[in-house]
Amino acid sequence: MAFFARFSKPYALYSLFVITYMLFALKAPWFQAEILYYTLRRLSFAFSAECISRPTWYKSIAIGVSFALAHFAKASALPGLGIYVISFAALLIQRFYLQGIAAADFAKAFAHAATPMIVFAVLLFPYFNESKDRYGQYLYNVNSTFYMWYDTWSEAMAGTRRAGDREGWPNLPDEEIPSLAKNLSNHSTADIIRRFHKSAQEFTDNACLRTESSYKFGNCEHSLAGMFILIGSLAMFFYRHRHRTKRIDVQVIFYVASFFGFYVLLSLWYFPMVAGPRVMFALLLPLFWTVG
Repeated sequence: MAFFARFSKPYALYSLFVITYMLFALKAPWFQAEILYYTLRRLSFAFSAECISRPTWYKSIAIGVSFALAHFAKASALPGLGIYVISFAALLIQRFYLQGIAAADFAKAFAHAATPMIVFAVLLFPYFNESKDRYGQYLYNVNSTFYMWYDTWSEAMAGTRRAGDREGWPNLPDEEIPSLAKNLSNHSTADIIRRFHKSAQEFTDNACLRTESSYKFGNCEHSLAGMFILIGSLAMFFYRHRHRTKRIDVQVIFYVASFFGFYVLLSLWYFPMVAGPRVMFALLLPLFWTVG
C-alpha cells in the first residue's frame, strides 16, 4: 500500500489533466462562452473553499472578482455566491454549540461573507443597471426568469422568446408569462419527479456511451477512469495519514455538499431546455478539484 501511495499524487494530477483536457476539447470546435465560464466557475469554487478553510481579506476579494467574471461570462454563478454566504451560518452554528460566539468571531464571519457580495455588486453594477433600464429587473436573465418554467424548448420558442424577451420585457399578457408559482400550480408532485427522472436518464444516455456522439467522445469512460484514480489516490492518502486527526470543518462540508446538490438539481430541472450535457459539464472541474 505504501508503494502505491507514493505515486498517488502524480496519478491524481495526471487524471485531473486528462479530465480538464477532455472537457475543453469537447467545446473547442464551437465559439461559445462555456470554456471561459467553466474556467472561472472552477476558480470561484476553489477560492471559496480555500477562503472557508483559511480565510483572509484578499481571498474574500478574489471570490467576489471570480464570481463576477463567471457571472458576466454566463449568468449562472450567482447561486454559488449565495451558497458561499449561507455557509457562514453553518460556521456560526458550529461555533455556538462548541464554544459560543464572541463578537469578534461574528464580525469576522460577517466581513468574509459580505466582502464578496460587495465586490460582486460593484463590479457588475453597470451590467445590472442596464438590465434594469432595458428589462425592468436588475438580475434579469431569460433562462431563470422564463425558460426554466416551461416544459419544453418548443414552448419557450413559441412563448416569451417569440415575444422579444431578449430585446426587452416580452410583449405578452401576465397570464401567459411563466413563473415558479404558475409552474407549481399546473404540475403535481408526480410531474416534478418525472421531470427530474427523465432529465437524469437523458443525461446518462447522452454522456455514457448510449448515443453515437457519446461513443466518439467517450465521456463516461474518461470520467469514470479519472474518478477511480482519484478516489483510489484519496484512499491511499487517508491510509498514509490514518493516525492523524483533524477537526471536521462543518462549513466546508456544508458549502461543497450544498454547491453540488443545488446545481445538480438545478441542472436536471433545466435539462429539457438544453441540448446535451453542457450544463452538467460546469460541475466536472469543481468535482474533480474537490476529489483530487
